[in-house]
Amino acid sequence: MRLLNLLVDTGFIIALIDPSDPYHEQAQSLGSVFKEYQFYIPWAVLFECLDERFYKRLSPISSVELAQFLFSDQVTFINTSEEENQSALLASKNSLFKNKTTSLTDCVIIELLKDDSYYWNGLLSPNSRDFKFFCDIRQITMLP
Repeated sequence: MRLLNLLVDTGFIIALIDPSDPYHEQAQSLGSVFKEYQFYIPWAVLFECLDERFYKRLSPISSVELAQFLFSDQVTFINTSEEENQSALLASKNSLFKNKTTSLTDCVIIELLKDDSYYWNGLLSPNSRDFKFFCDIRQITMLP
């Protein structure tokens, strides 16, 4: 059986482990079919998940769930290229000058969505506003 390649955004991970997140039930519902997926997480997403402000809010049970998900055999961490990093940094800077709120991590996700050398079956993110345009171009399904 061929696994589906899913790019993972921070919002999905938060929804998966935070019961107060509005997308928690949707993220949890994917749990029953996790074995069908290979999850690809950019390092920027991992750093955002381990950010002190987020991590300190987690209950001990949620912390264990986060570790079990992040360090499972179905998760691969993505090293972005220097070119992708520079493009993401430039896009993030431009969004600041235009008074938008596209984070550096979201810019990294956008660069990975644009990169034809990756084949994504889907993007796991509740943040459709920033990613829908790029997903539509490459016909990538947005979940949840």
